[in-house]
Amino acid sequence: MSSIGSLTPGVRDDLSTLVTAQSLQQHTEWVSQAPSAIPGLLKSAGYTLVVPVMSPSGTGGQGYVARRGDQIVISFRGSKGDDEVETILNVLADIDARRVEPVAVMPDVHGALAHEGFYREYQSFQSAVRAATAASPGVQVFVTGHSLGSSIATHCAVDLALAQDRPVTLICSGTPRVGNQVYADQALAAAGGAALRIVLNRDPVPRLPPHGSDKRGFWHIRSLVCLEGDGTPTPLSKINGNAFTVHSEHESTKFHARAAYKTALDGLVAAATQNPKVLSAAWGQAPFLAAGDAEARSVEGLI
Repeated sequence: MSSIGSLTPGVRDDLSTLVTAQSLQQHTEWVSQAPSAIPGLLKSAGYTLVVPVMSPSGTGGQGYVARRGDQIVISFRGSKGDDEVETILNVLADIDARRVEPVAVMPDVHGALAHEGFYREYQSFQSAVRAATAASPGVQVFVTGHSLGSSIATHCAVDLALAQDRPVTLICSGTPRVGNQVYADQALAAAGGAALRIVLNRDPVPRLPPHGSDKRGFWHIRSLVCLEGDGTPTPLSKINGNAFTVHSEHESTKFHARAAYKTALDGLVAAATQNPKVLSAAWGQAPFLAAGDAEARSVEGLI
């Protein structure tokens, strides 16, 4: 079993954040296991469950809140089939996704719209997560998820940052777009800038739901590290926005698997540890996309 490295709060352009992302990716694997297996997996890495594994009925989702020392990790799985082609194709088909005002998450932000399904899924976890973290006001909070689980994680991080007025570090992989531009911008601000998306270049899911330029179109939070399958940072000019049309359905969805993300992050951390240029290449994407200029907006439409 993979070891879990140290977790460093916040998002900064150094190796510690990449190591944190690598460690949190392991949590996305653990949360996808049977509920009975999760306590033992966490214990082997020094974690204890704060509350029992959360598996809301009727959702297919799963989550846990685990503590190690002065740190809490909240990890979500959005579906029993996050790695399965069928699940991913269902996401791809959800092109007419409705958006609702996320009142319980951002009550003071006018015009913030979110994917209804993703938001309602988080609501099934919300009370348990809030109670678990409120009982530990001084600890560092990390929130993570893969695929549909990352959409729940995004809502969770925003909710905790606002409702409990605390810093939250959000690092996710294979994330679909969660809300409109107002929501995306406010989500990053609510997390104090401590938000990061890890994306494999040919993963089709981050292109969904479809991007739009009007106030109801879907947008991502802006901090991004885009990688090739071996962990090589993808130059911004090489980001492929046509993954699902260029490749067959099965071929393109294999780039969405948790195992593919783990391989890429392991490769990135190993290379960045040996070569500072790799570190610079990885972090060269994030501030660029946060700048909001015309080219950054064109990349947003791709990934």
